[in-house]
Amino acid sequence: MKYLAYLFSLLVLGSPLKTHAQSLSAEDAALYTPYYQGQQIGLLTFPGYTLANSQLTWLPKEQKPLLHISYHRAVPFIDRGLTVHFSLVVRHSAQNQAVAPDYHCQATYQQVEFQHPQFGPYVLCTKTSSTAAPTSASNQKPIAQTVAFVRPRIGNKMPHISLNLHGFPQDIIPLLRSLHSYAGN
Repeated sequence: MKYLAYLFSLLVLGSPLKTHAQSLSAEDAALYTPYYQGQQIGLLTFPGYTLANSQLTWLPKEQKPLLHISYHRAVPFIDRGLTVHFSLVVRHSAQNQAVAPDYHCQATYQQVEFQHPQFGPYVLCTKTSSTAAPTSASNQKPIAQTVAFVRPRIGNKMPHISLNLHGFPQDIIPLLRSLHSYAGN
């Protein structure tokens, strides 16, 4: 039923219905802020991506828990007979995640440097691939999608946050640019 409502909103209204929030609920924020102050919690706000879940995971011997905030986006391609699902994770850690200036991505990934307007330097390791439509689809054009592993560079104001982004190639930098702190809501 949700899928039909989603299709209706796309076809009739021209945009998807919002089914989830893009920010933390007050209850979740109350659970997380004892470990990560509002200005230390990173959130994304990008059209089409909704907050799917958030969770604390306390690993042995850690001074505070990991906080994962996950987002989801489903993009139906009716003429290709498929729906592409994208997911994003903003990972908060007790340890500094900043990488050294000589850090390089694995050979199969493209390295991109990015300067966030609020938080500072990041390095992105990106890889673009294509999803093919089923052979029965009327449109056989492949759909490009990019995975990006994002790490802060030394000097970043949010060095405890790393991100895993998945989306259309043209959305990766705007997605990262949409990163903001919970205190900035």
